[in-house]
Amino acid sequence: MTGTELLNTIHTLYENNVDFPTPTDEDYLTRLAYLNQAIQSWQNEVFNGYLWSELFTTTTQAYTASTIANFMHPERLYVANKEYMYIQPYEAIEKIANGFQEQFYYITGGANNKVINIYPTLTAGDYSISYYKLATLYTSGNISQHIEMQNPNYAIRYVLSQLYNADGDLNLGGQSLQEAERYMAQMRTGLDNTPMSSYSIITDLNEGFGV
Repeated sequence: MTGTELLNTIHTLYENNVDFPTPTDEDYLTRLAYLNQAIQSWQNEVFNGYLWSELFTTTTQAYTASTIANFMHPERLYVANKEYMYIQPYEAIEKIANGFQEQFYYITGGANNKVINIYPTLTAGDYSISYYKLATLYTSGNISQHIEMQNPNYAIRYVLSQLYNADGDLNLGGQSLQEAERYMAQMRTGLDNTPMSSYSIITDLNEGFGV
């Protein structure tokens, strides 16, 4: 489903009509914000050990392109088909200071400014990196894109729960949230994660190198 289709479905279920709000209406903007909250909630299941296949990606960049968008955690990096080891920044500082000859890379920078540091420093060529990325949030510019989430019903029910709670209808809000959790549980059940990969990502994120 696209972002527009999601918002239209939410409106129909909530208002029981098809008089959809325009992108500048307060109702539209409120629901869009709740929709992005639902997407972030799904994304952050990584902290519970669930890694969504939709958020694994690979990109190839010139050696001069050190920044990377929507980065959450590295998986593998290759230069000329040779894999480089990922290490934490404090390990890199120690290895570089002691003149180690290993080939490795590490990540620095804040949540929206991740920088890939390759050692020894590349002077030419490309590198390819596989990583776990941040989920795509909706804006006016990408609302026609399909949601990355395998089961969009989670997002729909999550938004409805927030709308009902804001209205003071905690009964309907609670029911919608229970339905959302049921869809989330279905998505979790469909995963085939490796415990080591899950542990690695969660450990690094909790140490401050994630979102």
